[in-house]
Amino acid sequence: MGAINIFSSKTAHTQQKLAEILLSCKIGDKIPTFSFLHDELKVGTGTIQSALKDFEQEKIIKLKAQPHYGTILISKDIKKLWGFLPNRHLVGLFPEPLSLEMRGLAMGIREALNDLNIPLVIVYGYGSAIRFDRILSKKSKEDFVVSSLASAKDRREISPKLKIALKFNSHTFYKKDGLLLLEKQGIENRLVSNIRVGLDDSSYDQSILTKEIYPNAEYIPVKYSNVPFEILNQNIDCAVWHRTQNEKYLQKTSIDSIKIQQKLLKNVSLEEISKAVISVNSDNCLIIELLRNINVEKIQYFQKQVVEGKIDALF
Repeated sequence: MGAINIFSSKTAHTQQKLAEILLSCKIGDKIPTFSFLHDELKVGTGTIQSALKDFEQEKIIKLKAQPHYGTILISKDIKKLWGFLPNRHLVGLFPEPLSLEMRGLAMGIREALNDLNIPLVIVYGYGSAIRFDRILSKKSKEDFVVSSLASAKDRREISPKLKIALKFNSHTFYKKDGLLLLEKQGIENRLVSNIRVGLDDSSYDQSILTKEIYPNAEYIPVKYSNVPFEILNQNIDCAVWHRTQNEKYLQKTSIDSIKIQQKLLKNVSLEEISKAVISVNSDNCLIIELLRNINVEKIQYFQKQVVEGKIDALF
């Protein structure tokens, strides 16, 4: 990278910290003052000025000084700035990859970040409540959570630091007609109290839909992914589920699959449950700014290709 020596310890430290700060800045905004940078980087003003000059000469950033206002960030090369963070990657918390929607979304996000030379580590599992807890923790090492819009909005009511940073199109979390009621044959009235309904408290979406559709039932704790097998083993009578590749096990069984439609719901928006979002801790300025530059269309393209079976998701 020309005259920039990333292997000089003092220079490397300054460049890495500056890269993180510049990655967190919006185009058109003021960059932090030299006084702030001096306190933050613990190096002299001359070292900071030299590093910024090197960045400009290498066309990594473009700055413009405005008298009585400050220095404005005119442009930045995210790929090159990220190159000064050699051991940095993003960590995303995703639901279990049971559905093609989730596998496609994960693949799309990874491909979009690859365009910026940003490596992504995907952690699958946990319910949405646990995933939110992890990124909101002060000790968190994770960067973002994938969830439904409904789940994120609900958590934001009690956790103002949660920020919905990116929204995707409708049916990106659950595809159209992808949410189902699985019921053993013979259930005629969902309002009676003697129905045993599987409930996964760790899943906001499954829990709120279950309580809306089966308000008087006996709730039996289950793991969301095990719902079909719990019914087949006669541990529960029914449950909310979504279409996955495990649906093949329901063929030629005594289980009915019923599409969940908005008319079954009075207080829950099926649209908000079916839409995927990425949420972050509002203190994580770097990831918030990176997500502003991510190619959402590319993510949704890859997801669509996976859902339609045109490509196999790598996850």
